[in-house]
Amino acid sequence: MRGVLEHVARRAPATVLVRLERGMPASSISRAIHDASAAASGAFVELACGSTSLPLLREGLTALAHGTLLLDDVARLGDDAQAWLAGALSTRCCNGRALGANVCATLYDDPERLVGQGRLREDLLYRLNTRFVRPAPLRERAATIVELARALAQRFAGEGTPPRFSERALVALRSHAWPGNDRELELVLERAVLIAGDGPIDVAHLGLASARIETESEALPLGKRTLREVEEALIRRVLCEQGGNKSRAAAVLGLHRATLHEKLASYELDRS
Repeated sequence: MRGVLEHVARRAPATVLVRLERGMPASSISRAIHDASAAASGAFVELACGSTSLPLLREGLTALAHGTLLLDDVARLGDDAQAWLAGALSTRCCNGRALGANVCATLYDDPERLVGQGRLREDLLYRLNTRFVRPAPLRERAATIVELARALAQRFAGEGTPPRFSERALVALRSHAWPGNDRELELVLERAVLIAGDGPIDVAHLGLASARIETESEALPLGKRTLREVEEALIRRVLCEQGGNKSRAAAVLGLHRATLHEKLASYELDRS
């Protein structure tokens, strides 16, 4: 990300391709690129490509003489709009005028897969990919989760004393896999603030599946349970903590992915 910001600070206009997972803040990331760019004094315009036609795209890019145009989920543009955009980026010209705006385009899937499926033109990917950035998903920013949660809780609570978190709630926030990224965290905190009211936010207010496992069992089910039952419970817990991602669960458990699949089938967890 630092390299991209240094690049756009020197060049105007610049083209940047941003690879994201669903739930990551496309607008905030793209605005950071805009603010660092040589075109920061211009406007920041956002177009949702799922509802953007060729005339609207042409009009938006032509009208933006200086600034940044965010094309969110660019693979959802129609083929005619993708072809026109590839041409405009190739010539750096838009309707007879020099292209003066940055173009920041986001993708939410592997570009090569999108090209292979016919959802993204190869010539457009080539033109967009002059500068590439892949911001870290929330699960890779674990050190920031508590800080983000406190800020979100304050925002949803409004003015007054900042909401408090129990230690168990903080542990649950740090340990959750966050498959829905920043958007999931935002929804969780909005709900938690509403339910907790004037009291501290506890683990039960978060509604996280991984937190429910901790609340219900505190430890693995030992006692009179068999080794098979303990192993099944551990696999269930790790799968839940990893948001159902079997590759990550296998890595946490120290198993080959094929071995985990065999165990899931034997416990009939692959259908749950």
